[in-house]
Amino acid sequence: MAIFHLHIQVISRRKGHSSTQTSARRTGSIIHDLRTGRTHDFTGKAGGTVRSFISLPDGAAAGFLDRSVLWNCAEAAERRYNSRLAREMDVALAHELSTEAQERTLRRMAQFLNERYKVAVEVSIHLPDPMADQRNDYAIMMFTTREVTPEGFGKKTRALDRSDQSFSEFKLIRRAWEIIVNSELEAAGLSVRISSESNEARGIDRPRGVHEGAGATQIKRRKELLRREKTITG
Repeated sequence: MAIFHLHIQVISRRKGHSSTQTSARRTGSIIHDLRTGRTHDFTGKAGGTVRSFISLPDGAAAGFLDRSVLWNCAEAAERRYNSRLAREMDVALAHELSTEAQERTLRRMAQFLNERYKVAVEVSIHLPDPMADQRNDYAIMMFTTREVTPEGFGKKTRALDRSDQSFSEFKLIRRAWEIIVNSELEAAGLSVRISSESNEARGIDRPRGVHEGAGATQIKRRKELLRREKTITG
């Protein structure tokens, strides 16, 4: 049955990350990083990516629909060695929904982030690992840490950084995903629902359903590729 899974992490220079490399890897594309001079080529290495798109808030510069422009500008907007460059949110897709309905939930969630935080959102939709449960549909939503405006990048989205606000904001994001997915499940005539609350909070005495997120899926894929290489080389 459909399960609730939503996890957010930060893409940060402190951790050796770059938004250009992360975008190229998630979407299976090629991006040249103007800041470092490195070219990140993940064409043919998408790891199950089936499609991707970028969603912008009203009034944002249309040029940001090009992922190379978007993430190079995100890199250029940050000067510090430990800057937060982007946020990455991976979500479980309700496998009971059609492909079109799954994508609609993602577009609606991207629009929620656009409207609330004025950020640009890049969405990549992934197939389950071929060696795992085929109901393990998921997507990754990568969004900027700054507002995007007609002139370019604006102020930081501090509501997601400050300890006195971030908890309630992340709770709000989780609740928004729950509402969007459940509305699509209802529209499809399905009785199953997801909840952003824990089973304990709902008085349910059973472990929560487990979803393998992007990290676990990629590790499985790498292990399978290594196994096949060893088999071929003997």
